[in-house]
Amino acid sequence: MKRFGTLLLTLSLVVAWGCSQRYEIRLDKTLEKLRYRKKLDDNLSPAIAEGPFKDLQIYLRVPKQLVQAKGLAPIFSSVNPEQFDITTSFLETGAAAAGSEGQAGQEKEKSKAATPLQLHVFARKKQAKRPPTKKGEAPPPTPARSAFEPEIFAALNSAYGEEVAPEKFKPVSEKKNNYRRAVFKSPSGSDINAYLYKNDPYEVALIFDIPAGPAAGAAAIKLCLESFATGNKAEAAFASGYNEEEAADAGTAAGGDAPTPF
Repeated sequence: MKRFGTLLLTLSLVVAWGCSQRYEIRLDKTLEKLRYRKKLDDNLSPAIAEGPFKDLQIYLRVPKQLVQAKGLAPIFSSVNPEQFDITTSFLETGAAAAGSEGQAGQEKEKSKAATPLQLHVFARKKQAKRPPTKKGEAPPPTPARSAFEPEIFAALNSAYGEEVAPEKFKPVSEKKNNYRRAVFKSPSGSDINAYLYKNDPYEVALIFDIPAGPAAGAAAIKLCLESFATGNKAEAAFASGYNEEEAADAGTAAGGDAPTPF
């Protein structure tokens, strides 16, 4: 009987220790998630929760120093916006208003002066075929669009004089988001990091124009790419304020790892 009591006590202690370990693991994961959320909020603005970003379920948080301009920056004046659902630029505070005034009549700017941090966004969601009318008539034709990537390559070539080909884009991952990235220099000497994201029915290009210098804005850019989401993930992120799927994998980011070099 005494031996049975000892065995029962030992078993109880093992179960209690196991429960304690699981609780500590859950607590550590919760703390990691909270630290990562704070890191996001310290570096990024809230997602754009209105207009086409919300309507199309595209969740994007940009570096805090950027504000949305009124359309694309003048350097992309040759782009046909009808080829995309979203075309917009984010410029550093103070430059956005100046960069968006009188865009239609301005020529592309290829100044040798250093440029502030910029983000240019091109996004498209594949359009569903329009259903027939109630009277059985043929549906109106869906507007024709060129292939997404050639349009982006043409925009980069026109804006920066860079002959971009598909083979220049190499696979990169930022947490659970997979991109293809090309890196090159602009005429002003800044670093252009062009990211292509494809997750049917979405195609998105995020083009960062990064001033020359020691990793200017690298941490915020990395977080922007990590927190990006589309579709159902975006819908959940709009509701909660965070991309929960990538936040669950926040252990390494919360630990303060160095950002991916650009």
